[in-house]
Amino acid sequence: MRFHSGRLLTADDVVASIERLHRHPDLAMAGYVLYVRDVAALDPLTVRVRTTRPLAVLLNKLRFVAIVPRTVYEAPLATHPDGTGPFRLAEWKPGEA
Repeated sequence: MRFHSGRLLTADDVVASIERLHRHPDLAMAGYVLYVRDVAALDPLTVRVRTTRPLAVLLNKLRFVAIVPRTVYEAPLATHPDGTGPFRLAEWKPGEA
């Protein structure tokens, strides 16, 4: 899978996205990783997630976490949106509805 920018999505991006939510608990999605103790990329396509306790709804919670490029701080998402999925942002004019 690739980001809309064309860059390959890797396990490192998943790890960075979850760690970003741990570092910024004020972000709306942070509650979905509340019980994640640690996360690690085992190889380019495999992520290990450890929780603080058994959590049957973990996968349901993780599906709401937006996976963003690990370089998100170099080009903030607010001004340079980049994601995955079937839809791409064709144009964005800040301040217009």
